Amino acid sequence: MNNKNTSTNSKILDDAYKNVRMGSYAIDCIVDKIEDQGLKDLLKKQDKFYLENTIMLEDLSKRLGHKPKEIGAMLKASSFSSINLKTLFNKDTSHIAEMLVNGTTMGITTLTKEVNSADADEEVLTLANSIIANQEKFIESLKEFL
Repeated sequence: MNNKNTSTNSKILDDAYKNVRMGSYAIDCIVDKIEDQGLKDLLKKQDKFYLENTIMLEDLSKRLGHKPKEIGAMLKASSFSSINLKTLFNKDTSHIAEMLVNGTTMGITTLTKEVNSADADEEVLTLANSIIANQEKFIESLKEFL
């Protein structure tokens, strides 16, 4: 990793890693609450994308001499509690799709801000932009369940 981009690359890699790990974790927390098979299938496809990108981010990070930061236990606990609370009384497909749209939008926003303000290596930016583009498609797919 070139010295000029080391901290920028690390920040984007960390944000992208957190993004895909949180996406996968949220899907794991919510998939059993979903009754609509079409939505379940969509989530399984998105989770596969997240898991594949987790591996790609770990490999790229390793090649660039960086170890991506895992999501913290507090964030996991907070997300788990929030998902369970929000679905306690409302397990409507539309409600769950809305929750997923909101969560995915937060991930896109955070990662996009990093990418747009960055002078990072092309490979890092390409992977981050691929994650963003896929999440935007995911949101479009979720709209049919709203």
